[in-house]
Amino acid sequence: MSLLTRLGWERYLVADAGSPYGAPRRARPDWRRIVVAGHSQGAGHALFLARRLPVARAVMLSGPRDRTANRTPASWLRGPGTTPTGALFALRNQQEGMLCDGCDAAWDAAGVTNRTITSGCSLLLCTPLQQHNATAVDSALRRDRDRRPVLTPVWSAMLDAPRATAASRRAARGERRVRR
Repeated sequence: MSLLTRLGWERYLVADAGSPYGAPRRARPDWRRIVVAGHSQGAGHALFLARRLPVARAVMLSGPRDRTANRTPASWLRGPGTTPTGALFALRNQQEGMLCDGCDAAWDAAGVTNRTITSGCSLLLCTPLQQHNATAVDSALRRDRDRRPVLTPVWSAMLDAPRATAASRRAARGERRVRR
């Protein structure tokens, strides 16, 4: 039994006699079942894949900011992509400064409408780099009283939930629901 079989990853493969992968059983990735995600430059990689392959969804955390020398979005961001724009999700921190100053323009060019803007990081005084990392890097994440990242519902909605929930929108704004 292969490692991929033991891990249950075969559900992300489709049989393909011409595939160079998976000898002796030939298979290729079933991109329609795979979610791609990335932070910063990795967000650009996730979107790049989604533009060329029919992925289940693409999640961009604090990126991409790919642009030309005259600060317009890179040409690869424009035009129709393979993945529907409704399956593209983006999250950034409003205080990232130059680390994500081209993100909104890149998302506009790619047709990304599922966006969440958050604020804050794990420290009292946050630098732009810490704000940039506060969407994905453990050491910079804001946490609740139980030490859980406050962005957990946002990430869940972006990665696998069919729609953003009221809880994910509150978490993105840094709000907590008070039960009476």
